[in-house]
Amino acid sequence: QNDGTDDQQNTSNNQQNDGIDDQQNDGDDEQQNVVDHKESESGDKNNEIENGKLENNEHKRDDDINGDNDDHEYSNDVVLPTLEERRHSPDGKIGSSQGRTEFGIIDAAIIDKIRHPRDWKTRSEGCEQLWTQLKCLEDFTAFLPHLSNFLSLLDSLIDDNNFRISIIVLDIFRILIEKLQGDLPTYLRQIVHSVIKQVGDSKVVVRIENMKVFQKLLQNATPAAVMPILCDNLGHRSP
Repeated sequence: QNDGTDDQQNTSNNQQNDGIDDQQNDGDDEQQNVVDHKESESGDKNNEIENGKLENNEHKRDDDINGDNDDHEYSNDVVLPTLEERRHSPDGKIGSSQGRTEFGIIDAAIIDKIRHPRDWKTRSEGCEQLWTQLKCLEDFTAFLPHLSNFLSLLDSLIDDNNFRISIIVLDIFRILIEKLQGDLPTYLRQIVHSVIKQVGDSKVVVRIENMKVFQKLLQNATPAAVMPILCDNLGHRSP
């Protein structure tokens, strides 16, 4: 009887132990499955991120390539301005006056500055450059056919609102008187008519420069040639 009871108890204990082991094993398996599932999901996400990066990089690379091609195509379609358009460029840039001359010898860029309608500093700079070019000029052969028109330009500048420009222009007249030599009588009357405008200028420095020009006239053209022209201008507005 005792043996039977012991066997039953052992059997019951074994069954209980087996049940507990099975439950523990099942629990461990479930936990492991959860961990494996999470790791799998994490791996899938990482793969998706990597794949997304690769796709983005590929798209970016394609865009860069296409962009480069667009740039190349655009550069091939650029239409450069013609030489004539560049010459007459209103902003004076892009070499608008390169290769051109006015009055036979004068750089056109200088004349463009002199004719600037608003900025006196630009006009003054152009006059200074003109003074330098004429001062260094030795041969007036190409200049003489245009000299009358050039003197008209100086005449329009000599009574500029800025007295500095008037002084520079008077000095340009003095250079011309010195360099014209035997051709001076041809243009004497035109020169005197322009210079006489500044005889009574309110600025002392202008009047001094004006006197230098008349002294040069009297030296190079003789008083006999100058005085009759001055007498013709006795009624001039300048006192």
